[in-house]
Amino acid sequence: MIKFKAKRDSLKFEYEFKDGSVEKVEYLSPTTKQIDRGVSLEDDVEARLTFTKEILKECLKAGKGVKAKIIEEQENDSNIYLFKDALDKEMGKLKETE
Repeated sequence: MIKFKAKRDSLKFEYEFKDGSVEKVEYLSPTTKQIDRGVSLEDDVEARLTFTKEILKECLKAGKGVKAKIIEEQENDSNIYLFKDALDKEMGKLKETE
């Protein structure tokens, strides 16, 4: 018999800031409720971009001030959308190996 339970997958990784410091961070897979909020925004590109950043902020777990610093660095010095996409791809790889 197969047993199912509610389980939220997570990806643990290290983030290296521009200053060379490194922090341990966890990325939780989005929940159904979080995903459902984005589905209704299908035709509104600006709202979907905002939603993507909101979900990333909600799903990142890190020490005090670390999450805000990551978001700021990604928005100002990189591409936060590609960063979230890379996290989602890594999460997918973990699910494939389970």
